[in-house]
Amino acid sequence: MQDTDTRVLVIEDDPEVASVIREILECEGYAVHTHSHGDCLDVVREFEPHVIVCDYMLPLRNGQAIVSQLRAEGVFVPFIMVSAARQASSDWRHWGVDAFLSKPFDIDHLITSVNRLASRYEDAS
Repeated sequence: MQDTDTRVLVIEDDPEVASVIREILECEGYAVHTHSHGDCLDVVREFEPHVIVCDYMLPLRNGQAIVSQLRAEGVFVPFIMVSAARQASSDWRHWGVDAFLSKPFDIDHLITSVNRLASRYEDAS
């Protein structure tokens, strides 16, 4: 179980999926903030997440555009892309994404990925 000081930002436009991810990660001890669209730079700067879990298909921009913008702005928070989109499942490694989960994703795989990337972030700090 993580310390609640470890923050995860979930960027997901489906409220049910966002709620499930939030509940799972909060049960693991993470502090979780959800955001529903791709215009998220201010949220990232304010919340200062240790890990970002982001859907690929979002209003305003897709996950690839989000991770590209964050990296261009000097934000190198570990980034997990979640998607059922075929393009995302084959191209994510080229986008600066640290992990990819295909929808529907396995809960244990989500937890393992977040734990691994959160500890990597903490080790780098």
